[in-house]
Formats: sequence, C-alpha cells, structure tokens
Amino acid sequence: MTRKYNISGYEWDLLETEGCLSGLAQAEWYETFIANRDWDNLNRLLVFYVPPKDSYKVVLEDNSAHTGKPLPKDKKSLKEVLQNPHYQKNLHWRVFEKLMAELLNRLGFVDIKLSRGNKDNGVDITAFLKCELGLEKIIVQCKKFSPKNKIGVQIIKQLLADIDIHDASKGLIITTSTLTAPSMLLVREKYPKISAIDKSLLIKIIENFDYDPFRTH
Repeated sequence: MTRKYNISGYEWDLLETEGCLSGLAQAEWYETFIANRDWDNLNRLLVFYVPPKDSYKVVLEDNSAHTGKPLPKDKKSLKEVLQNPHYQKNLHWRVFEKLMAELLNRLGFVDIKLSRGNKDNGVDITAFLKCELGLEKIIVQCKKFSPKNKIGVQIIKQLLADIDIHDASKGLIITTSTLTAPSMLLVREKYPKISAIDKSLLIKIIENFDYDPFRTH
C-alpha cells in the first residue's frame, strides 16, 4: 500500500529547522515515508536528514555526504541507486551533487566546495587537484539524468566556456546517463582540458575508489 503525503514548503522548513512536524520527529517521518513507499517525500527528507547506518537498505545512506561524514564502507547502496532505475529516478539532484562531492574527496581532490544549489552558472562543484606545479582548479558539472536523456554537445560546450569564465584549469562532467557520440568526440578532442564520467564509469569508480579522470591515457 502506498500513500503520498502533501507537505507544504513552510512545513518542510519547519521539519528541517525545528526537527519535528505534526508531533513526529524527523526519524519518525523517515520511517513513515518508507512504510508508505512515499519515495518523493523520502528523498526530500534525505536532503537534510541523515538516517542511522543500520536503517533502510538502499535509500541513500550515502546522503550522509552532505554532513561531512565519509561514504559508507559498504558500496552496495550507492551502486544499487545508480543501477536501479526506480532509485535513480527518485534520487534528489542535490543529494547527487553532495554524493559526488564526497566521491571527489575520496579520489584525492581537495578544497571541495558545493554551489548553493541555485543559479550557479553551470558549476555545481569547485575542487582542486594536486599536480607537479601545485594545485589545479577543477570545475564540475553534475547531471542527474535519466538513461534516455543523454549529455549533448551544448552541455560540453558550456562547460568549456565555464572553464575560462571561472579561471579554472580543467572541467569535469559527471552524469548518471551517457554522452552522445558527438559529445564524446568533443571531450576526446579537448582532453585533458575536459573529461567526463558517465554512469558505467561512475559505477566502476565506486567499486575501486581509485581513479584520476585527468591522467594521461
């Protein structure tokens, strides 16, 4: 049985700031949404609520990334989210950005900063990567797309423009989808100034936590 709860923006603000709504604490709403399979509201709650590590098997324990906590040692949760169309569909775009920021941290990037989640001129994450001459500024665009919605050339061109606008050394795009053939050709042409991580590569990275998107091929 499913049930969707109608919660207003004001009520969401109240639940986040006060920790409770209608007599129920955040943890109780978490259990309520799971019991009623209210996935949309569950993922909205996970933007600010971090569930216990031993709770619900898949629904983004990894959302703890936005609290500054590390990714869980068990990588199954995040992999299943990316591989399961249902979970991927309900993955909140902001949670995806936060997860990718934590992943970049695991990959050795430093001074990682998330955008405010609004009009960010196309840059979701800013990070730095160590090189022989010091640190290189990297700008990252995260695209939580459905499999049918591929990364087109225009998105790659915008990222290339943003590299100059933000005085960065390189650009990286991370997506839950794939790139169109023309987009991939453009990435290869402009490599290593720009690089891309699509869904299949992202899953492999999560398995290993050992990858440099800008290393020499």
